[in-house]
Amino acid sequence: MPDIATETEVAERQEPCPKCGSLNFNRRCEECVELRQEALLMGLLA
Repeated sequence: MPDIATETEVAERQEPCPKCGSLNFNRRCEECVELRQEALLMGLLA
């Protein structure tokens, strides 16, 4: 698992972010952060 301080992290999605185009989690991109938060929330509720 990557260090939390890294700027990117391997994502589970197969398509690039519609806002920044990254296939990885980009903590500077609002869309990536929102998608990550939703995924974490769904994981906690599942």
